Amino acid sequence: NEPVKVLMEIYRVMKPAGVFAINFAQQKSMELLPFTKFDFELYDTKKAEKLVKQTPFEIADIENHVEVLKTKAGESIQREFTIIRLKK
Repeated sequence: NEPVKVLMEIYRVMKPAGVFAINFAQQKSMELLPFTKFDFELYDTKKAEKLVKQTPFEIADIENHVEVLKTKAGESIQREFTIIRLKK
């Protein structure tokens, strides 16, 4: 499971009491994009929390946001994204 290995390596090299942030667009927003059908691992908050629980990190906080973007066709769309702050 590569994401766990990556988080474990980040944890290993962090200073004591260090903070690391993960930022990702929510799965339901990403599924609307055609390129994500090709070998992308999509996350929602629950799946990301489950991933973090496989590491020694502590979840410091979770923020959910919505941003408005314009498509290449000029349409406005909303994209939900999340920031999870982790503490060593």
